[in-house]
Amino acid sequence: MNTIFKMYSCFFIFYILEMLSVFDNKNHIFIGHMVGDWNAELVRAAIGVELRASDSQAKCYLDDPNFGRQCACTIVDAAVANGVYVIVDWHAHGLHTEAAVEFFTYMATKYQGVPNVIYEIWNEPSYKDHVNQ
Repeated sequence: MNTIFKMYSCFFIFYILEMLSVFDNKNHIFIGHMVGDWNAELVRAAIGVELRASDSQAKCYLDDPNFGRQCACTIVDAAVANGVYVIVDWHAHGLHTEAAVEFFTYMATKYQGVPNVIYEIWNEPSYKDHVNQ
């Protein structure tokens, strides 16, 4: 893999839980298209922890952790199969330590030794007292 920081080749899949309901089981095809036709070298699987991407989205991670793990693994597996990096993004605004530990323990165990997987342990913390919490 070449340098992964080329902006034109970085594709982000926002709020993966909604995306899976839209693309259904075609994620390997979708990511394969991004890699083959758009020369993507990196995808981002943003796990919507407590917020839904839209009113039509049925679930977020906290609603159904098993579904959230399934969604994350679908994108990770597709990225690995296509030979690109994937950022697994815990996309939460609030502090959900227990759920995050459980999620990342599962993911790190499942993908142990897979160099394609990069973990973003917390995106967009929104509370004000970052030092004391």
